[in-house]
Amino acid sequence: MTDRWFVAAGEVSGDMHAADLIRAVRERSPSSEFIGLGGPKMMAAGISAIDDDVSHLNTVGLLEGISALRKGSDMLRRAKLALTEGKYRAAILTDNQGLNVLIAKEAKKLGIPVIYYSPPHVSIWGAWDAPKLAEGIDLLVPHLPADAEVYRKAGGNVLFEGHPLVDRVTSYRLPVGARDSLGLPDGKPLVGIFPGSRRQEIRALLPVFLDTAKILAAEADAVFVFPVSHPVFEMAIRDGIREAGLEGRATVTSGDPYAAMVLSDVLVMSSGTATLEAALFRKPLTLAYRISGLTFFIMKFFVKKKMIGLPNILLDRVRFPELLQKDCNPRRIADETLRWLRLDSAAKSELAADFDAIAAITGKPGVIGRVADAILARF
Repeated sequence: MTDRWFVAAGEVSGDMHAADLIRAVRERSPSSEFIGLGGPKMMAAGISAIDDDVSHLNTVGLLEGISALRKGSDMLRRAKLALTEGKYRAAILTDNQGLNVLIAKEAKKLGIPVIYYSPPHVSIWGAWDAPKLAEGIDLLVPHLPADAEVYRKAGGNVLFEGHPLVDRVTSYRLPVGARDSLGLPDGKPLVGIFPGSRRQEIRALLPVFLDTAKILAAEADAVFVFPVSHPVFEMAIRDGIREAGLEGRATVTSGDPYAAMVLSDVLVMSSGTATLEAALFRKPLTLAYRISGLTFFIMKFFVKKKMIGLPNILLDRVRFPELLQKDCNPRRIADETLRWLRLDSAAKSELAADFDAIAAITGKPGVIGRVADAILARF
């Protein structure tokens, strides 16, 4: 049996999840080789990449995705060629539905088993996709229990072991002297600002979040830390801070976003994986998001749960503010963030109970290792 695996991921979070799984598989099967599409984390984990870093190319929405069609077509062509030329134990696809569903079809034509690690959130939206994915994918490995239930009902072969972020969060240790090394002052509220991991999010949200920071600086004497989700966005963030007059109050960090989460008193965030990381670190957060009006109008008809934040979806209620479209404005975001900074002891106890509930839903540590064991046993 060959020890070669085809792998593909197409955004920052998928790159992270796939890299962790690659390492877990290789620890158990040192002769394993990984070939495919990914970003810097997958490359650091040892994949032989068939294209440049693709982790910052993913988009959200119909109109927003048009600009990525040409690159997506080229990525699919490269994937087809790699699948045809090699013999693979299986293809492991992570997130990035638009491209990975097409890659799955090509793999199946060639008789290559397909594992979908972090498949579409069919419990949230796109439930009509569940039967098609259940039929065409050999093993579905969702990260949310509600998704696992939908896929099972659709007849899929499902493995659910918990959310892999549990492993990352529980194993994280804040470096000694992290606050001093980042130049963060003591005695002032620290707000972590996460403007997203997609180019369109940086463009839409960074100016709003910078104006929010100016309000919080004036009304709460707050200071700020801006983690960079991908190196291609760092210059835009630094330029924005300078133009907003926040130099001296805002620190830009790269390579360790968890340090920013742990040190911050409250977080202002784009929608995405980071919101669940924040909740697992037991940090209050204000979620804000903005997309094109047409995309938002269309998506309202397809979203099953009228929430976009993963912590809220798990709790099945809007526990953490979701400020969308016109509500995604500096004043509203600042007001919600100030509310978090001013919680009394009773409200803090209620919040702690909700964090406990989220931790219980996402499962016990060891998720990635259990998934790797199952994959090696089945394929």
